[in-house]
Amino acid sequence: MNFFVVSFIVLAGFIFSLFVDVGLAYRVDWFIFGLSFRVDFVGKVFLIFSCFVWLMSALYSYKTITTNQKRYWFWFLLTFLGNFGLILSYDAIGFYIFFSIMSLAAFGLVIHSQNENANHAAFVYIKYAIIGEVALFIAILLSSNHYNGLSFDLYKGAMDPLALWLFIIGFGIKAGMLFLHFWLPLAHGNAPAAASAVLSGVMLKAGILGLMRYLPFGESLEIAGGVSLCILGVAGIYAGVYGVFKKKIKVVLAYSSISQMGYLLTLLGVALLSPNLWESIVVAVLFFSIHHAINKSALFLLSGEIIKNGLNLHFILLGLIFSLSLIGVGYTSGSVAKQMILDSISGSSILLPILGFSMIVTTLLMAKVYYLSYKLGYKTPQKSSLNSHALYILYPMAGVSLLLFLVVF
Repeated sequence: MNFFVVSFIVLAGFIFSLFVDVGLAYRVDWFIFGLSFRVDFVGKVFLIFSCFVWLMSALYSYKTITTNQKRYWFWFLLTFLGNFGLILSYDAIGFYIFFSIMSLAAFGLVIHSQNENANHAAFVYIKYAIIGEVALFIAILLSSNHYNGLSFDLYKGAMDPLALWLFIIGFGIKAGMLFLHFWLPLAHGNAPAAASAVLSGVMLKAGILGLMRYLPFGESLEIAGGVSLCILGVAGIYAGVYGVFKKKIKVVLAYSSISQMGYLLTLLGVALLSPNLWESIVVAVLFFSIHHAINKSALFLLSGEIIKNGLNLHFILLGLIFSLSLIGVGYTSGSVAKQMILDSISGSSILLPILGFSMIVTTLLMAKVYYLSYKLGYKTPQKSSLNSHALYILYPMAGVSLLLFLVVF
């Protein structure tokens, strides 16, 4: 397995995501209970931004992964295929199989460096991943009995209470939900920068997509689950400030991801409490997912360059674009994403002021990232560094980030 083969496959996936028609469906009857695949609007959006991040991370890996390359590319491709497959899956078993492939294969990305810290991070990650897989498997068994089938079209109406909690736990682990997040700073902090980019930018969203697929949003009022998601989501937003006390750039960014995922979990909690708001909430969830995937994955790639080469003018400019967008400063994709969130929950008088002040947390975290970056030293870029392959990746990502605002505006 090598860069060219993997990049070609990922590029093919990205092209497919751009041109595939919404509504395309396919079924595999020979596999156990059968597998159903369908491209709905939610799936197409997830496919596009996920494949884009995977492609950028693959290109970045070309010159930054210099050891154990065959092994790295094998796990990179397997993780990508799991992520790609789960987005297309439209039944409980298929989603679970591809979700498991993605989750377990990512172990190979986290442990890549094989130093003491990476080994510890990888084994903590895999323990949480296995717990999540067991919870999801039991939840699927309970739900298939409750709904008399495996198709997501049957997942309507009130859900089995135990299954609901197991789904929240299983997908909450992947989404970095507070109290289930302890694997996340370790894994993101010790994986290669390109792996951290897909872990944070894409794989966390797989947990969000899982909740969207399995839980009865827009169909049934789930008070206990909704209240829990709201409380844990808001708590996660503010608990992310713990990253300010960390001393590694990628660990601080990891805590920022925990905080940012809190917004999506809160939105999903409101949707369970107010099914009538689902149509507006799903739009906010999708745009925020795109916004976060682009900007946070870019910051992880940028952090890899800063850690290796120190700061220079290019990195400062790029960092400002991505960090200001995450904060939600005006005229950025983040400002649009935050406004969509506030508009979608405009009837929730308690949450509005809470979320309104939450940008302070991201501001503190981004300030800490800059502080740690400056401690690494400022280096005037040499002529050779102007041709760095990283710049050809990060500047287009910055352009996409800015374009998100212009498209919606």
